[in-house]
Amino acid sequence: MTVSNTKSYITATGNNATRVWPYAFLIPTNSQVVTVWDATNGPVQLLPSQYTITGLDNPNGGTVTYPITGPVLDTDHTITIERILAPVQLVDLSSQGSFYPSTLEGMVDYVTMLYQQLAFLASRTVQIPVGSPVTPEDYLLTLQQLVNQAAQSAADAAASAQAASDFVNQPGIAPLGPLSPAANTFAYYTSTTAAALTSLTAFGRSLIDDVDAPTARSTLGLVIGSNVQAYDATLGSLAGLTTAADQTIYSTGVDTFAMTSLTTFARTLIDDTTQAAMQSTLGLVIGTNVQAFDATTTKNAAVQTLTNKTIDAANNTISNIANANISATAAIDASKIANGQVSNTEFQYLDGVTSSIQTQINNVSGSVPLAATVAPLMDGSAAVGVATKWAREDHVHPTDTSRAPLNNAGLTGVPTAPTATAGTNTTQIATTQFVTTAIAGSVAGVSSFNTRQGAVTLLLTDVTGVGGAPIASPTFTGTPAGPTATAGTSTTQLATTQFVAASFAPLASPTFTGTPTAPTATAGTSTGQLATTQFVATSFAPLASPTFTGTPSGPTATAGTATTQFATTQFVATALGSYAPLASPTFTGTPAAPTASFAVGLGSTQLATTAYVRTGVTGTNATDPITSGQVGEFLSNNGVGGIGLTTGVAINVVTLTLPSGDWDVWGVITLSISASITNFTGSVSQTSNTHQAPAVTLSSAGTFNAVSAFPVPHQRIAVSGSITVWTVASAGFSSGTVTATNACAIYARRRR
Repeated sequence: MTVSNTKSYITATGNNATRVWPYAFLIPTNSQVVTVWDATNGPVQLLPSQYTITGLDNPNGGTVTYPITGPVLDTDHTITIERILAPVQLVDLSSQGSFYPSTLEGMVDYVTMLYQQLAFLASRTVQIPVGSPVTPEDYLLTLQQLVNQAAQSAADAAASAQAASDFVNQPGIAPLGPLSPAANTFAYYTSTTAAALTSLTAFGRSLIDDVDAPTARSTLGLVIGSNVQAYDATLGSLAGLTTAADQTIYSTGVDTFAMTSLTTFARTLIDDTTQAAMQSTLGLVIGTNVQAFDATTTKNAAVQTLTNKTIDAANNTISNIANANISATAAIDASKIANGQVSNTEFQYLDGVTSSIQTQINNVSGSVPLAATVAPLMDGSAAVGVATKWAREDHVHPTDTSRAPLNNAGLTGVPTAPTATAGTNTTQIATTQFVTTAIAGSVAGVSSFNTRQGAVTLLLTDVTGVGGAPIASPTFTGTPAGPTATAGTSTTQLATTQFVAASFAPLASPTFTGTPTAPTATAGTSTGQLATTQFVATSFAPLASPTFTGTPSGPTATAGTATTQFATTQFVATALGSYAPLASPTFTGTPAAPTASFAVGLGSTQLATTAYVRTGVTGTNATDPITSGQVGEFLSNNGVGGIGLTTGVAINVVTLTLPSGDWDVWGVITLSISASITNFTGSVSQTSNTHQAPAVTLSSAGTFNAVSAFPVPHQRIAVSGSITVWTVASAGFSSGTVTATNACAIYARRRR
């Protein structure tokens, strides 16, 4: 195989039609990279699952199909198909092995393609012509200065833009921005955050340019006293009334009025012009309709003064109160009798009483005993008693302190008891008389002791003669024994050998326990006296981490010695030319150090060897996953499917939890469409059910496929703690259904 094509990449621009993109150069298997460039959001490297490729390992190339489904690329997008080879050499030629020309040719082809790859990369770098008086350093310095100037200009422009934005975003200015001014219009606020336009005629402008109220009234033709009536309280009160048929106005106070009814008849009365006419209208003509005044007719004979009379409602008569005049159905409530303390029910108790109630009570008062109201007596002399009151069943006698209990009796005074017969040997109480008699009888039984008769007194020889020892200054023989005192006892109790062995150390080779103490010798003492910890701490340095004072000295090791022997200042001065100082050392040759285990965020002061650095930054072709927390860590999550969209409403499709770090996040949203879609928007968002820039927005009424996959643009997200991100989708459609399938996914790659 030959590599006759110098190209290693191809870039094409979308045209709203092409889905299959050809390339005409060799791409070995697994070395293709396809990138889509969005004019707004920049490059997005596609996953192999997002496109199909043919012609791998073919010198003439092949095609890439993207997108597989859904809308094709428009003119704002470009697609780049690139060959990226790993800079490795994997052919191992054995000595005297078989020779395969194709193997060597493949190696040369690989090197050629690597050269083309490097040449392409070099062609995209800034280069200085050969022989140019400008050095690369000068060029880069000039370029950096231009970049700095551009950055400053951009910062100044941003500051100006921010100032302009701050101005237009002021609460009073921002609402005016969306308005479209027109002739004879005027802006006004509809709320604290919104404004609108209204018409402003020439006459309106002639009014609002008036400088005071009299001028404005003249413009309006409302001059007080000429065009309009000056305000009057009476007129104002009258103006506030609501008139109606058959009503008239009347005054309720100063400058206050109200309405009242005025009937047709009242109007016939008030329109009369004379008193006689009004009497005629009212039907009160004296001598015709009414009697003229006469003093003798001022009292009606039918009127009576009621004195000691009663009204009989049944017969409709008035008479003196008598039993016969009271209706049988009339009833007097008990509360009306006397002071009203006896109730109707209590009066009913009288029904059936045949004799005097007091007499009946007196007859039974002696036969019904009453309950006792005092505590029962105790410790008195026995007596029948004369009280007629009865004791309740739950009465309790007090404790009898004058008697001893049967169990554990505590007797006081001089208790007495019957004296048992001599010789009695039972649990009967033994009185002093019983004991004295028993003792007198036992003395009579002693005849002699140690050849002595009569009242015998015990002698010391009686004890020593039978092998005993006196209490005072005894002299033991043999091997005396006794109970061993508890360790630490300090009394007159005998100390056994067991007590001494447990409590004291021998003089020869003693083994102490606990924390032995002793007098501390004077510093510098060199005798057989015990050395306490205080003596040692004062006179010597510890083996572990000693802190010396004064000017310690020691033998100087031979140059080149590398042991744990102390290095004296003489040793260091001699070897100084071979060692670097701790502060800012300058090493020569090839310094080496232990390689630390690589871990993101290790953050120690241990030297980083080249092996450590390569572990952290060198790429790999291994298939094992990158350790969590390392640069390049990849996270992903697939959709569950069946998520229905509502037209014009943003909805979460797939969720992913990001740990702290700097991440590139992107995704793909695949929709099952059975509706006429007019637009689609997809984005990665840190806010649930809300789009966040950058987003992909497509508008193509009715041209979406039944199953369409939409790539979601990259978004860089840097977080200090764990957060949740979503792919969010929304679409506009008039009927049918749009559903997110389980082919939806979200991806994240750790930058840092």
